Amino acid sequence: MDLLFWLLYAVYLTLNALDGITTWLVMRPDYYNREANPLARWLFIKLRIPRGIIIVEGFTQSLVTLFIFWLLARNPILTKLLLGLGILVFGWIVQGSFRLIALLKRKQR
Repeated sequence: MDLLFWLLYAVYLTLNALDGITTWLVMRPDYYNREANPLARWLFIKLRIPRGIIIVEGFTQSLVTLFIFWLLARNPILTKLLLGLGILVFGWIVQGSFRLIALLKRKQR
C-alpha cells in the first residue's frame, strides 16, 4: 500500500468525522428537520443525538472501510479514484454544513 492511498484515506476519514461533528452542531438540541437525509433523520430521532450520529457514522464507516480494503486488494487505482470522489462529496457536504452553522449563528444575534 502506498502513501497516496493512506493520504486519501486519512483525508476521507477526517472529512467524515467533520460531517458527524457539523451534523451535531446543526441539529442540536432538537432540530432534526435540518437533516437532509430522511433515513438519517429518522435514525437520529429514534436514537437521539449525539448517540445516533456516533452509531450511524461508526456503522457506515465500518462498512465503507471494509469495502475500501476489499477493493484495494483487487483494484488499487479504482480504490484511489473512489476515495477521491468520496473526498469531493464529503468536502462539499462539510463546507455546506459550515455555511449553515455560520448562517444560524448570524440569525441568533
